[in-house]
Amino acid sequence: MKNKKLKVLQLQKGKNYKKTEKLEFTLETNQVIIKKVFINLYTKAQSIGIKIENDYLLSPNEYKFEEKNLQYLNFDEIFFELLKYKKQKKYTNISIDKNRLNNFVNSQEWYRIEAPKTFFIISNFKDFEKIQSVFISLLKKYLYSFYQYNKNFWEKDFMEYREISEKDANFIDEYNVSIERKEENNDLIERVK
Repeated sequence: MKNKKLKVLQLQKGKNYKKTEKLEFTLETNQVIIKKVFINLYTKAQSIGIKIENDYLLSPNEYKFEEKNLQYLNFDEIFFELLKYKKQKKYTNISIDKNRLNNFVNSQEWYRIEAPKTFFIISNFKDFEKIQSVFISLLKKYLYSFYQYNKNFWEKDFMEYREISEKDANFIDEYNVSIERKEENNDLIERVK
């Protein structure tokens, strides 16, 4: 029997999505992108003292923002949070236009929220901060999904099978093992040394 080598699917050498492709952050209602833009706020609601209906696990309340919820959004703050997230994720090839953020405000198709009916009741100005925080979280999830979708779509034409060599990054030369120092572990500790 021949000595078969392990092959893996990898991006062709020299192909780099970040250096080759420039991407504009836009609203797309592609189901592959938007199905991942989802937040369940029931746990958060419980932690801040909102009473939860007993059947929320079986039939959670799905919520969509209304115009009154979004009227006091601070677009400068939202824009800078997205830029910070983009930098953290090292999405160097995507540009975000602050003026396009209105498209996300005007659409309810790109996200899903599960929350108690009382979660988004506005009784004071601090409630708008909670709404903005959720809106930013949704935009970050959308940005992540949007970026990954476009990256994978571009890379699919440049994938190839390659044999793994002993120097491949998938192999680890050394492991660290932690064992609790108890008398019953003494034999195991001696064998690992």
